[in-house]
Amino acid sequence: MDCWGLPGGSLELGETALEALKREVKEETGLDILHAEPMALYSGSAERFRYPNGDVIQPFAIAFITRACASEWRGVPKADGQEGSELRFWPLELLPQDLCPNHASTLADYENYQGKFLIS
Repeated sequence: MDCWGLPGGSLELGETALEALKREVKEETGLDILHAEPMALYSGSAERFRYPNGDVIQPFAIAFITRACASEWRGVPKADGQEGSELRFWPLELLPQDLCPNHASTLADYENYQGKFLIS
């Protein structure tokens, strides 16, 4: 898929959501997450996914917020070359047009976030 997206992935057996967040972000970006705030739970048909072998699943996703300050993450951003070829940070008002659709809606939710956990 040729679009910009947020780091993400799935749980490994025995892993918590926060542990998965930290592992996936480290694997995909090289960054260590020190603090993350849960923002939203996404479920329903918008989360449907078709694997290359034809299997269709409908998982749920949890979005976390990690702010751009030294107490929330550390490291030097570096794309892993497998799940992403480039990393960038943008101000919300300058996001690229070619965002993955699910991630575009998550970022729109973040723009309007009032501190109350969202469920959809």
